Amino acid sequence: MSSKGRRPKPKTFFFCDGKACPNCSRPVTGCMHTSNPFHALSLEGEFRKNLGDGSMWQCGISVNGGIICDSSRPGGLTL
Repeated sequence: MSSKGRRPKPKTFFFCDGKACPNCSRPVTGCMHTSNPFHALSLEGEFRKNLGDGSMWQCGISVNGGIICDSSRPGGLTL
C-alpha cells in the first residue's frame, strides 16, 4: 500500500528537562516542551489536543511533589 494520502502521526510534546537542545534556555526563548520522550520531565500528566494539527501538548504534571502547569505560567499554553 502506498504512503501517499496518509496523514502523518500527530506529535506529542512533553515538558522539557532543559537539556534537549544545545542552546536550551527556556527563560529566554520561552521554550518549555520537547517531542523527545528521553528529555521529558515526566511521560504522565494532563495533555491537551491542538485541534489545528492534532498534536498533544502536556499541560500539567507533578514532579517531585511540585505541580507544573501551563495555565499558571506566564505565556502559558493556549490551544
